[in-house]
Amino acid sequence: MKYTKYNVDESFFTRDTAESFYWAGFIAADGCVFYTRPNKTSGFLGIGLSSVDRDMLIKFKECIRFNGQIKDKATTKHNPNGTSKIQISRVSIVKSLERFNIVPNKTKVYTFPNWIKFHSLVNHFMRGYLDGDGSFYITKQSNRNHLCFSLCGTKEFLNDYRNILASNCNLKLNKICKSRGIWDVKYAGNPNTFKIREFLYMNSKYLIQMDRKYKR
Repeated sequence: MKYTKYNVDESFFTRDTAESFYWAGFIAADGCVFYTRPNKTSGFLGIGLSSVDRDMLIKFKECIRFNGQIKDKATTKHNPNGTSKIQISRVSIVKSLERFNIVPNKTKVYTFPNWIKFHSLVNHFMRGYLDGDGSFYITKQSNRNHLCFSLCGTKEFLNDYRNILASNCNLKLNKICKSRGIWDVKYAGNPNTFKIREFLYMNSKYLIQMDRKYKR
C-alpha cells in the first residue's frame, strides 16, 4: 500500500493558545481519535462534518498547517448535504489531545478538563465545543423573537460548562435535562443569551469560529 506524505504541525495541541483551545473544544464535540495499534505507536485524528460546514475543515487545515486532502462524499437520500472529512495519521497529535480529555470512545464519558476550568483561554475551548455540539436559535413568544442557547453532552461535562457560564456571565444554574438519551442545558431570553455570546466570543476571530453560528 502506498502512503501519501503530508505536513502538519504536530506540536499544535501542546501549546496554550486560543487556536489550540478552540480546536480542542471542537474536536471534543465533533471529532474522534483512535489508536490503531495496542502499544499506541500509531493512531489518527478524524473530523467528519456535513459539507455545509466544509469551511471549518479548511480553517482547521490552516491553523494546524496540514496540507493533506479533505475527502468529500456526494449527497445521498439519507444525507442530502453530503459529508466532508479530514484524517490526520499522527500518533503525536492523538497523544497531545489527551490533555484535553480527548481519548478513543469519549462520546459517553467525556469530562471537562480540570486544568482549563480557570484558564484565561477557557472561553475559546467552550466556543469550540459550542460550534461542534451547541446552537443559538430563535423562538417566538407573544409575537416577539427570543434568542436561546443550547448545548448537549455528558451530564458531567455540562455541569462544569454550566458552572463556568454562571460565574462568568452572572447566570443562574439552569437544569441539565435528558431527552431521548441525550443530556442538554439551555438558556432562553435575550439578556442571558447576549451575556453568553459576549463571554464565548471574547477575543474570537475568523479562524476560530463557525461563521453561520457567529452570524446567527
